[in-house]
Amino acid sequence: GTVQGGDFTEAIRAGYIDANSSFEDKIAARRAYFLQGDHARSLCNVNDTIFGRRDGFNQLTIWDYFRARRTRNFERYGWKNGSWAWDIFISEERNLDLYQNYEGLKDKIVTETVARYKMVNRLDANGRAIPVLNEDGTPKLNPDGSPMYEQERVFSHNETITRKVNDQELKSLRAKYRKSFEDSYELYFAKQYASQEYHQEGLAKYESSKVLGRFIGEDVAENTVKRNAYDNRYKLISAQAYAEEAEKLYLASFNRLINIFENNPVVELNEARVIGNTNDGIYRPGEALSVALTVTNLGEVARPVTMRVQDSIDVIANQNGHRFTPSSLKRTSTETGIVGSISNDTKARDTIAVNMTLDNPSDLNEISSELIVSKSEGLLVREYVEVKTAALTLDFLKGDLDAVITLENPSKVETPAFPMVRLSNSVTNRSVEKNALKIPGENTEEIVVSLTGLDPMTIIAKGGVSVSVESLLSNKVTDKREYSSKLNMYSDSAYSQYFDALVTNQTNNSGTDTKAIRVGKVISKLEAELDRVLNNDKLRWKKQSEVDGTVVGALQRSYRASKSKGTLSEEAKKKYSEVAHLMAKRVNNRGQSRVRGSDKHFLKQLKKFAPKLSIKARDHK
Repeated sequence: GTVQGGDFTEAIRAGYIDANSSFEDKIAARRAYFLQGDHARSLCNVNDTIFGRRDGFNQLTIWDYFRARRTRNFERYGWKNGSWAWDIFISEERNLDLYQNYEGLKDKIVTETVARYKMVNRLDANGRAIPVLNEDGTPKLNPDGSPMYEQERVFSHNETITRKVNDQELKSLRAKYRKSFEDSYELYFAKQYASQEYHQEGLAKYESSKVLGRFIGEDVAENTVKRNAYDNRYKLISAQAYAEEAEKLYLASFNRLINIFENNPVVELNEARVIGNTNDGIYRPGEALSVALTVTNLGEVARPVTMRVQDSIDVIANQNGHRFTPSSLKRTSTETGIVGSISNDTKARDTIAVNMTLDNPSDLNEISSELIVSKSEGLLVREYVEVKTAALTLDFLKGDLDAVITLENPSKVETPAFPMVRLSNSVTNRSVEKNALKIPGENTEEIVVSLTGLDPMTIIAKGGVSVSVESLLSNKVTDKREYSSKLNMYSDSAYSQYFDALVTNQTNNSGTDTKAIRVGKVISKLEAELDRVLNNDKLRWKKQSEVDGTVVGALQRSYRASKSKGTLSEEAKKKYSEVAHLMAKRVNNRGQSRVRGSDKHFLKQLKKFAPKLSIKARDHK
């Protein structure tokens, strides 16, 4: 037909565009519409394209190609669908080499390695056979009178056999072949349909000319006075030529992928489980590690692959790894030799990661993104003897600490030696050690360890006692945990109680001092506690509820308690009176450490633990 400048009615009526389409689209659509009648058969014969052979999708126009190659609105024709391509391949292209390969799978010969196993005696941690016991604990015997031992299935050797693929394998292999075909189509063939194989030319408006080539290019150029930019640059690409080029690229890529599977082991790691080298149910520092694994060789060739663990701060890898040969086209389970060990620096209850990788012997870059070759497993490190809990009881006035320590054996075997517990504290540099009996597997043992002679003043200064509890086996520390026993009282109450215990002979613990010197030191602490209150608070000393929260209230409570128990001797009363007189001097202080309330009220509070104290300020200069 004749193209009328500015008239886009026919293209709009055909549904190619609408009145709001861009100027460039209108030009391209108008030309496409008039080309349709003359060139549709040769240009857009859907039978020349793979995606055009599906029922219900046999009406493609030049405009469809234009829109598609601008990468819009073409998906409905199925050009991306690998399964459609497979349907055509399996039904219409049986003469292709690919189809012959597919049919030939049923005659494939596979060589595989079969693992053989044997039954052996199960051994304990000391390498001794484990007897089977009757209900009464006596050894169970075989019919010939020999002792019966626990058995376990272990790897014996590999045996190589050659055979044709069976029906189940053929079904699985053909499914893999089909999936490889479809994946390859979507990765290589379909991309060609979506590509735009044209030179780039500066202005964005030229995009509309890049699909239909010269004819639409001429229209665009005429309307933008840029015709020369398109001369001899864009050539019309028919559907037939386009499909042929895409088919070449597709066949090359698919054959390349099939070639990889036919001539290489392509081994995927399905399962991997870490195994310790001792049959004790735990993983210990320094323990050697093996791996029980299941792999699938998707390739048609059996060659050695290597299983490795990766070096880390917690795992020491055997750099040689473990080489083995998985059977082709089959899933195989096996167990490696020692591929690494847990670092000796790990501690009980550390969680470590063992990262395992399967090294294929060939360059599998083209499929490596889909192939699973790595696994990771977290292991909880344990020891034959660990500190489970420690319950502390502190008598700070006497300087005694009792610790009820529970040791745990999380393994399945008895501790191979006699455990020991060591208790250290934050008050002195001394530690106490105590032996324990052997602990059966998955059992606990309680041990009581006592510390004596801890300095009460140091305990008060630290607010309690912190201890370190270590478990040892054959002189090696297997576990270490920290615990603490808090005083749960303020220092003024603690010093008051300690003062009372010293003067009433409830404790003889004066640290490294004589008793007299220690009493003097404690009195100095009590005075310091009073000065802290006087400097920071504005007490008027009249309300007992306020006084109770001070060192004066604490001394009153200690005095009453000893008096009610009958432990308050005359000598003790003198010491309380001495403290009261020293504190009474604050009524004449000026500035800091000064009694801000009524002198009388303050002295009356001191009088409660020094009955003979004068309440006249002038008597306390």
